[in-house]
Amino acid sequence: MFIKGFYLRAAAYLRGHGLKSTILRSFRELDIQFFHNRCVMYWMDLGRAEFEGAVLPADCRVERYDQRSEVPERLFKRIAGIYSDELLRGYFQHRFDRGAHLWCLMNETEDIGYIWTIEGRSMKPRYFFPLLARDVHFDDGLIFPSYRGQGLLNALNHHILMRYKNEGYSRAFLEVHEWNASSMRSVAKTGFVKFGLATKRFRRGKCLVTWWY
Repeated sequence: MFIKGFYLRAAAYLRGHGLKSTILRSFRELDIQFFHNRCVMYWMDLGRAEFEGAVLPADCRVERYDQRSEVPERLFKRIAGIYSDELLRGYFQHRFDRGAHLWCLMNETEDIGYIWTIEGRSMKPRYFFPLLARDVHFDDGLIFPSYRGQGLLNALNHHILMRYKNEGYSRAFLEVHEWNASSMRSVAKTGFVKFGLATKRFRRGKCLVTWWY
């Protein structure tokens, strides 16, 4: 499955970025997969959290999609430009089948970014530890390139976190790869607190988790 996904992602990236950039990106992905795959773990106590300072722009709104048929084709195609159409269809279906939600930040003319959430479980079959029914897992947040540097991912996160808090959810979790310094800076601004560093491997049907601290 990894080999197929790797090939499809590389093919999609090649169409938009050229051979040199694709080779560099592919080596980086392989390095992350096999040598630098530790994740920094974050959590937030929603009961005590306060969300100030990251407000959605007046001309923006947030939509939540709960199944593939609800996702506008324009958004799907824009995300497919980053991955690949074939890979993305299976990726979307798997997540929606598990009960995940896709949140999209948009203005009057185009989509700005998105993030996935799911309650009581993680996106993938096994997390680093069991999640409870009132826990929320955040995953794969992204702002499209033309809108980066404006704090919009933090504003989107705060909007979603506030909704979960108002609905009575207790904790939120997410993880960031250790090499991704820019994402860690963004997460810290959102109010998540770092609590550990871990890796996860699958061997003979079992999930093996190593905690580094």
